[in-house]
Amino acid sequence: MRSPLLALCALLAARLSASQEMTVDPQVSSETTPAVPLVTSPGSEPDPTAVPTQAAEPRGRSMDVTSDATFTISKKPGAAACQACVRDSQPPSCSPPDLKLNGPLSTVLDFSCAQPEEAFRVEFNQEIECTQDQCSSDIHADSAHFPDFSRSFTWDVKVPSSMLFQLDFPDPGMRQISPSDTCPDQHTFTIILYQRTGVTNIGTFCRNGTISHIQIRYKGRVTLSLPGHTLLNMSAIKVSLGPSSKSIATVEALLPRGHSLTEFFSANYPAGFPTEDQMRWNFTVPPMHNATILFLETTLPQCQMGSATVEYLQEGKAAVSKAVTDAQPVNLQGEVDMVLHNCRTTGSQPLVLRFNVSVYSSNQPRLCTVVMPEGLTLTIENRNAQSYCEMKMDSAVKEFITVLPKTSTTLSFLDCPSEDLLLTVSSTFECASLPDCSVNGALLSIPTLDSCLPAPIQKVTWLLRPPTNSTLDLASPKGGLRQSLPGQECNSGSSLFLSEADGSMLGQFCSPGSISKVQLSRNVVVSATPPATAASQVKKGRNLGNEQAALLSVSFSEGETEGMVYQLSPTISSPTLLATPGWPDGMAASSTASWLVQLPDQYDANLVLANISQPKCGVGQTSIRVQQLDTNEVVLSSTGGGDGEDQVKLSSSFSVRMSNCRPQQGGFSSLGRISLEKKGKMLMNIILAVLVAVLTIAFIVLAIVCAKKQHKKKQMKANRLSMYNPKGQLFRPADDVLRSPAGEETNVYEAIDDTMVYSHLLGDAGQNGTETDCFRPPAVDTYRSFTGPTDQKPPVPELPPDTRKPVLGMFLNTAESFVPAHTPLGPQGSLGYQDSRMVDNELYTFKSSGEPNTTCLQTKESLPLPYYDDDDEWDDDEDED
Repeated sequence: MRSPLLALCALLAARLSASQEMTVDPQVSSETTPAVPLVTSPGSEPDPTAVPTQAAEPRGRSMDVTSDATFTISKKPGAAACQACVRDSQPPSCSPPDLKLNGPLSTVLDFSCAQPEEAFRVEFNQEIECTQDQCSSDIHADSAHFPDFSRSFTWDVKVPSSMLFQLDFPDPGMRQISPSDTCPDQHTFTIILYQRTGVTNIGTFCRNGTISHIQIRYKGRVTLSLPGHTLLNMSAIKVSLGPSSKSIATVEALLPRGHSLTEFFSANYPAGFPTEDQMRWNFTVPPMHNATILFLETTLPQCQMGSATVEYLQEGKAAVSKAVTDAQPVNLQGEVDMVLHNCRTTGSQPLVLRFNVSVYSSNQPRLCTVVMPEGLTLTIENRNAQSYCEMKMDSAVKEFITVLPKTSTTLSFLDCPSEDLLLTVSSTFECASLPDCSVNGALLSIPTLDSCLPAPIQKVTWLLRPPTNSTLDLASPKGGLRQSLPGQECNSGSSLFLSEADGSMLGQFCSPGSISKVQLSRNVVVSATPPATAASQVKKGRNLGNEQAALLSVSFSEGETEGMVYQLSPTISSPTLLATPGWPDGMAASSTASWLVQLPDQYDANLVLANISQPKCGVGQTSIRVQQLDTNEVVLSSTGGGDGEDQVKLSSSFSVRMSNCRPQQGGFSSLGRISLEKKGKMLMNIILAVLVAVLTIAFIVLAIVCAKKQHKKKQMKANRLSMYNPKGQLFRPADDVLRSPAGEETNVYEAIDDTMVYSHLLGDAGQNGTETDCFRPPAVDTYRSFTGPTDQKPPVPELPPDTRKPVLGMFLNTAESFVPAHTPLGPQGSLGYQDSRMVDNELYTFKSSGEPNTTCLQTKESLPLPYYDDDDEWDDDEDED
């Protein structure tokens, strides 16, 4: 038998082990079976190996917590006994009562029960402070903490006095519910307002509704409640300062399109609206819709002062006030404000209001019954996601309508503008074998649909599937095709887009043009659209429905072609462009394109292959080959050439073949040009070019020579100019070389006789027909340096008195031949006479410094020469005219 001491030691060790196992690692649960005292008879020793008869206690739980928010762990009413403690806290902190932890913190929580989420709930709290400019943060919850617990997140928002804060809800908004209801996604929001009179519950809300904004006056609280084991999924709610208002709350709702019914509640529902307060709802009714407000539940208050009323406000309209018991307005449009005013109540019977807003379209839907013929499929698509269009197919709302061949359906269109709808008709042409094919010669034209459709046909597609070992031939019955390229765009008439079945674009074509036929040996999709300005043309009524003539002719021929083949005949009037399939994008990998060019008689072709883009080939090489059709002579052949330009001249019909490699990077593309010129015209063009060059050079030389001569004449004229300078210096403009050397006095004229200036006018015929001078001016052939003052006018020389003897008959009778007259001459030597017989002469006035000189008068009889003294000296030389 064991000693009692050993038995006691074993019991103490078991209890110690049990107490240590109560503390577990973070987020790990451990189990312990505490020792149970054994009951033995008196005087006997306990058996340490005996099995305890008491049931094991439940295991505990611990978890790590790191949070910036403040949270409180509180016990649920009626929950099982369980305790929560903060590990390593001094003094020890445990619940009950509630355990409140202030963030930021990082600690370990120990729970005495295995399932603490059944016994506790956690409430997080955050304060948001708003200043005059902004708020400290938005409303957002962290989902990392206590995911299995029942949680509530509260945000206390504080604003300065007399201001309010605004909550902007993320799309698709909020909707109000009764406080007794719960939200389908378990995310329930509650907004309360702290007033001086007490707490006011603005309402309970769920996500996915019409309410976009709520404005709260004074201090408020926003609460999000989640039950246990619910995953948090919340978008941030923006908090900002709102405009001042007298209402305790303003609810802004964007009412939906179509038929809808939205429910709203007054504040503190169903307890009663606060006394002498008001609440505002702002409703935005969508265009082409009406709204009607219907009160579902009303309780009239007992008023001490005033009455409970509802006021309706609309821009540009007078306010409408209604009693709570009155019928409310109907068919409201646009933006409407509804304001609920409460009176001063006694408190025994408060004001309660529950109402809904009914929205319905003001237009009638457009109905159309469509019966599609065989081989045609109709699709209708709304291209404007922001429009209010509602499409229905057999009473079911559809975003995309498809009507199959040989079916009948009823379509409904409500508020669907024609420019927002895209109507596409598609058809398929195919043959299993060439001998049994009935497609040959088929014409592709725009089908006619029922006029009840709200929009015209905007697009028609044909899927063309040639039989095996055959070729698809496409031709235009309207005079050939042309590819839409720079300078030759398809801006008028319908456009045809050719693409492969996988969507790879081959090109855009229209009529008329120089391409007579396009051939392919694979499936092709042809799409017809209105001109480039299709969107604007729809509004003007132009669409594919106006196309009456066939757009293409389809036939199948035996044999397969290599790649895509164009047959064309260039025009004389304008160049013809050759573009690789899919230009400006590159050709498909390992594909081939060929052009068979038929030249008109008596014309040569200049072929220019420009804008060649070469890829980086992985397999194979790109190649270009130009070959005469009649002689099979290869005119141009290049393989894997660089980017550049090739130009050749051809005198007969030819072919151009381009092949692509399997590129690793980049694409193979080219844009060529064919221009025609009459045979033999090349030599004439060369001669004309040379002649133009020679004439240009001659003109340039002539211009240079004329310019030099003109410049020389200007220089000569400038050198012949002179100027009299009263300072005593003589200079000529632009001639610095002719200035007097330094130190020499400048010679100036002492006087200038006017007769020397006009001497060429004084000559006249003599008596016997011989030409003589009748006036001999004094000779001035010397000069001397001027020594007088230079700042004054030139000196006037003083002549000696006239000592000549009078000659009888020298002068005419002044009374008969001279009359006084004013002359523009200076004050010295002015005669004041005018000879009537000299008015027609070029010079009919004269001046001298003393007595009037003789004048040469032309009469029938010659006058005798004047008499001169022997002392008078004259120059023997005669003035030359």
